[in-house]
Amino acid sequence: MSKAVPTRQVTVQCEIPEALAWEWNLTRPTVQQYTKPVFEHLIQRFEAPDPHNRWDSPFFSVLANEDLDLEGIYNSLFFNKAPKQNQSTQQKPISGSSFLSSLEKVTSDIIQALLEAQKNGDDTAGIKVPHSSIQVIRDSEMLQSMNLAQLSRFKRQFITMTKAGSVQGQVGDLFVQYLNSQFS
Repeated sequence: MSKAVPTRQVTVQCEIPEALAWEWNLTRPTVQQYTKPVFEHLIQRFEAPDPHNRWDSPFFSVLANEDLDLEGIYNSLFFNKAPKQNQSTQQKPISGSSFLSSLEKVTSDIIQALLEAQKNGDDTAGIKVPHSSIQVIRDSEMLQSMNLAQLSRFKRQFITMTKAGSVQGQVGDLFVQYLNSQFS
């Protein structure tokens, strides 16, 4: 998701001595305190941010008795140039053009089946559609208010979401699940 919607970020590390961190831990309510072994394991496993790494930059460090550089953080978030995208931050296309044409055909066939059911006055609780083992669940009011423009909008939204992330499962079933969630 973070690749689909790139956002600026900063890394802020609060540097405190281990003894002070343990004292702060002891001031917490008993049910929220870490035991000494868990606390020590957390300290051992902590990996300090490295300002030279792309993912930790821009980096701000603050000590327990210092003020945080709020102006520097603000400037880093809103006025500094964003780093160039590299292979790890670029979103990969899901599949080739055959996937997109298949996605278009499946969603169009499902919409056609829904419009056909509306035209035929089908008043069953669920509509069986092609390319899916799941029925489109709807009530009679929903079926009467359903039109091509609304279904096309749902189709565009679904295709945009599908292109933005990886698809797990049958496209037809996923589209029907998406429609059912929109109709409820």
